[in-house]
Amino acid sequence: MKLLYTLLIFAAFSNQLFAQSDRQAERVIADFIRSVEQTSVQAKFELTTLDENNRPMQVQSGTFRMRGDRFSLLTDDFDVFFDGKTQWTYMDAVGEVMITEPTGDDLAEINPIFLLRQYQNKSTIRFAVGNAGANYSIDLTPNAQADFSRIFVQINRSTRNLVSVHLFTRQGFSMQINFTQFQRGVNIPDSYFVFDKSKYDDDIFINDLR
Repeated sequence: MKLLYTLLIFAAFSNQLFAQSDRQAERVIADFIRSVEQTSVQAKFELTTLDENNRPMQVQSGTFRMRGDRFSLLTDDFDVFFDGKTQWTYMDAVGEVMITEPTGDDLAEINPIFLLRQYQNKSTIRFAVGNAGANYSIDLTPNAQADFSRIFVQINRSTRNLVSVHLFTRQGFSMQINFTQFQRGVNIPDSYFVFDKSKYDDDIFINDLR
């Protein structure tokens, strides 16, 4: 009887610690999102698409900028601009810019910070196995209706800057986004979030889908 009582106490104590750990992980994600919403951010990124066996299929690098609900992604193959309402997606391979007014879900597919904001209230959030060292390692497990089965996030403990986001799809492949030179409070003018046709070829095709 004494052993059973001890086991029950231990189980209750373990559950309490686990719950506290979950709340702390949720707080790290929420604090990060809140902090970047209050300033501007700029970072270099590398996006790697991996197959079902975790082998790289495609690697893309570029620059990410964001201020409030505005952002831009610039790479060698494509550029994305969003001014808070309108999105311009330029594809270099076809010489075309597509203009849309995206939904929140559309934006979450492109902007990793918007994605975290979109999924923070739709996921179970816990510290990942091996949560130690310089970065917080956090697992978001979205609900069954989501496109992703798991979102693995690393945030630097001292700077609270985003280090990486690894997205696992239900189809088996995944996408890893690594960030470097993550800066806050950068002066980013409004023009950085709007497509400027004068900076591209004259014969660019404009596909307005609004």
